[in-house]
Amino acid sequence: MRLIDDFRWVAANAWSVRFNIAAAVFGGLAATLGVLAAKDVELPIGPVTLAIAFGAATVVSSLAAVAARFVKQARPDADGSE
Repeated sequence: MRLIDDFRWVAANAWSVRFNIAAAVFGGLAATLGVLAAKDVELPIGPVTLAIAFGAATVVSSLAAVAARFVKQARPDADGSE
């Protein structure tokens, strides 16, 4: 496996990476909610409502990441040869 030459720029600036991180966070929150609900922890909002919200946020973030993979991003140091 070989990384692209500017992988550091991509990791720091690409929207698809940011959306993937957001999806991972929302997925983690949904899993945490499941654990809290199993332990009968009182939540300020109903667990079903939170599960739907976190699930929807995960799906939207994942779809945004896929869409962002196809949108060209301007790079300040690009030489225009792409």
